[in-house]
Amino acid sequence: MFKKRSILIVLFSGLFVCQAISTCHVSISNHFVYEKSVMLSQAGYLAVPNMFTASHLADVSSAIYGGLFFTLSIGAGLTVISFIIAFMWVFIFRKKVFYLKLFIFFQLMSILLLNLKGINIFPTLYVLLIPPTVFGLTVRLAIIPTQKYCLKFHLLSHAISLLILAFLWGTQMSDKMFINVRDTLLLSNPVGLKLNTFYYDYTLHAAETFRPVGNKLVKTYRLHHLNNPLLERSLHLVLLKNDYCAVQTGQTVDLDISIDGQDLIFSHQNKHILDIPANRFLSDYNEVLSDISNKCDKNRFFRFLTIICLLIGLPLMLYAIVFLALFSFLCLFFPSKVSTVIVSVTGVFIGAMILLPVYIIGQISPEYNDISTYLKSDSHYKRIQALKEINDDQLNLTAFDGYKDILSGHCVPELYWAVRALGKCRTEAAYNILIMFLDSKDINIVCMAFYSLGVMKNKRAIEEIIDRIKRSDNWYQQWYAYNALRSLKWRQTGLN
Repeated sequence: MFKKRSILIVLFSGLFVCQAISTCHVSISNHFVYEKSVMLSQAGYLAVPNMFTASHLADVSSAIYGGLFFTLSIGAGLTVISFIIAFMWVFIFRKKVFYLKLFIFFQLMSILLLNLKGINIFPTLYVLLIPPTVFGLTVRLAIIPTQKYCLKFHLLSHAISLLILAFLWGTQMSDKMFINVRDTLLLSNPVGLKLNTFYYDYTLHAAETFRPVGNKLVKTYRLHHLNNPLLERSLHLVLLKNDYCAVQTGQTVDLDISIDGQDLIFSHQNKHILDIPANRFLSDYNEVLSDISNKCDKNRFFRFLTIICLLIGLPLMLYAIVFLALFSFLCLFFPSKVSTVIVSVTGVFIGAMILLPVYIIGQISPEYNDISTYLKSDSHYKRIQALKEINDDQLNLTAFDGYKDILSGHCVPELYWAVRALGKCRTEAAYNILIMFLDSKDINIVCMAFYSLGVMKNKRAIEEIIDRIKRSDNWYQQWYAYNALRSLKWRQTGLN
């Protein structure tokens, strides 16, 4: 059917092609982010990322590591899907041309959806290059088995294994599952913490490539020949409320605004977006800016495709790699059928063991009267769930016994939720604790300290947060800090 090495070649070929594309994708995006930070700084605005962080965006490592997000999501998904389709075409549909045309049809439809609002180069390249590469190699390296029942046996074993895993994990699907996965699998062990830190260090590099204009943290705009100082001033004020900052230098801005009679003309990347009377825009600017952002957004389908690939493709890719490694080892001692059964059972066992802490923590749901007891419990999971309950119900953390021990501890998920809860404690002591946690070595805790300072609504924190943004070397921390400033009703100042 396949040599084990051949399957690895097929799988990694798709990932390699995706990594090459995503590195270029993120590199170009990083260039624009750097240019924007320069423009904002020169115009006197608070730039995020700051100039120190932005200066590192030109590093090749930033593009490579940032591109890994796409490699492990859209790359893994398209690779696995293409491999499965090619496998079915060779071994089930016996290379009938009709099914090949069907595959090409869906590929072309995906490309069409990616380009509905204009040419979308890099998302198109992912869909255009990865599937043919994987499909072609799969067909080329496939070996028709001499015994059909052997193929059916292997397929059935893996199908049962994957269905069991899908069922087990499906029972835990909820809006809190990913938080529980993070708390139990990532933040509770050294390896998970390193992966989590890596995510925080580089995820914004990828996210910035397909984020809608309206969802960007700080936006730029340029006015063209309005010749109406009063209107310019009014536009400047309402746009600043939505973090659109006026710039005069640089080539690329998020919005270009000109006037034709009484109408404002909005353009994005040299493409006309909207004409609207100036008085209507000024009276309903939030809705209009949201509409403009939607019309500029070329990446809606690409984001959807990326998430689907992340949720389905990445787990299947990991399963395939683990299977191949274990199967190759077991074949040294057992027949292939026995090895397949052992691998399938082992896969279910590993998946269930990984799920177990997620299941356990999901079953803990303390009532109000139990919170103090849970905070002092020997169970790590009970303490975490008690802190989550305090956050969900917006309770005062300091009203419960045991919170001081948690704040003086070193457990990251507990500190994460405790620091988050401090935002509802409008006391001087809570404020000072949050300022102290801004110096934590863990990025999760620092981000939550910024978040809670915003929730606390103590405007005394504004100067401290601005200073931290200017001194920070981490883009994600600056992102949280800037949102905290927004929560404190702080606004940009600069030109005009």
